[in-house]
Amino acid sequence: MKINRIFAEIVEQKGIKQAYLAEKTGMTADMISKILRGERRIMADEFLTLCEVLEVSPELFRSNKVA
Repeated sequence: MKINRIFAEIVEQKGIKQAYLAEKTGMTADMISKILRGERRIMADEFLTLCEVLEVSPELFRSNKVA
């Protein structure tokens, strides 16, 4: 599973709004939307920030399993 799809599933499971993610990460809502739809590559610092805000371990993406 692709990183963007895993993030999208986590966001959906947790019921988090993209506007909230934008506010907490410092990214724009458009950037968040494009990342979740797979229309934009995610940079390493953005990946780690999203993991922190969503309270998931980066290791989750190594195994491609969503808890």
